[in-house]
Amino acid sequence: MLGIEALKTRISKDLAVKMLDLEKQREYLGGRIEKAIEGVLRHGHFVGGKEIELFESWLVEHTDFEFAIGVSSGTDALIIALMADGVKAGDAVFLPSFTYVATAEIVILLGATPVFVDVDPETYQISAQDLKEKIKLTIKLGKLRPVAIIGVDLFGQPAPWSELVDIAKTYRLNLYADSAQSFGATYNNKTSGKLARATILSFFPAKPLGAYGDGGAILTDSVDLVEKYRSIRSHGMGENPYDIIRVGLNARLDSLQAAILLAKTVSFEEECQKRQRNVELYNKFLPSIYRRPSCSTNGKGAWSVYTILLPKWMDRKKCSQYLSQANIQHAIYYEKPLHLQDAYKKFHDKSSSLIVSETLSKHVLALPVHAYLAQNELDKVILILEEFSKQESPL
Repeated sequence: MLGIEALKTRISKDLAVKMLDLEKQREYLGGRIEKAIEGVLRHGHFVGGKEIELFESWLVEHTDFEFAIGVSSGTDALIIALMADGVKAGDAVFLPSFTYVATAEIVILLGATPVFVDVDPETYQISAQDLKEKIKLTIKLGKLRPVAIIGVDLFGQPAPWSELVDIAKTYRLNLYADSAQSFGATYNNKTSGKLARATILSFFPAKPLGAYGDGGAILTDSVDLVEKYRSIRSHGMGENPYDIIRVGLNARLDSLQAAILLAKTVSFEEECQKRQRNVELYNKFLPSIYRRPSCSTNGKGAWSVYTILLPKWMDRKKCSQYLSQANIQHAIYYEKPLHLQDAYKKFHDKSSSLIVSETLSKHVLALPVHAYLAQNELDKVILILEEFSKQESPL
């Protein structure tokens, strides 16, 4: 890593730094994706093609789970998992407020009620302490039946699964793992989410393993559940297509997306290592005023997102503009916690302030960390943030 002055002479102002660079990935794979797509075009089985089973087998081989069920998206994976357990109106499902909207919307679509929980100020994962308090309060009020917890591996880092398992057992709740952002992460040397009843994955293009569209999967060890999940993803079918044994969805993984994902598996481990390298360089060379993301001591993150926390005195909007002017893509995950979203406010007790979630939403900023980030691109991000911090420092 060069010093700041040396970097200034090396880095072009016109150098663009992308948040995600799928074109570089496609070039690196050397025609594998095109060949995979052509294979599906040739056999013509666009729904239920052989690629689905092959990809599901790969997922089983590369995780600690007995079964993998490919589905149309991470969102559909979540709703299928809850549908299989009969989550319904009058049920309370506990989940973090500082996460993506899909975690909550599936609860509401089933007629149940999301109970928003604050997150830990260090890890940004669901707060075990606040979770216990929310469960106790829900039981005391007696209006809803507590039935489930959805833990989220936010930004690709493992949630506190051991603590969540203990809480779920204490209150007899089902525990689900929203691991949409964390495929490749581990917790206690096993696949993150292994301790949950069902673990869901997303293969949205920006994820560690991404398709060229939507895609998802459910991981489980239960023979009974896997049959339910397969049925629900295909309209609730039984042993034949016209034997409908339950209410279901049209939530199958497309053959084309499965083929693309299979083509990308050859570089997946290498890409995880490159993301980790980029994280280590950010951690080492970013100015200290930007707080680095924290990972559980029991886990290894997948680093789908590298999110820093700006100091409270720093104007995030100005920082964003400064990065944009330097041609550096970035993002804000998330500008508003779920309990403050217009569609979800009515589900939250206004007297309860989720202060950590609300504070984070005002000061977080996500930087490029993808596997195909070149050294000079990484250098530029660090340089620009160094320059901005010097200009804006109140000292």
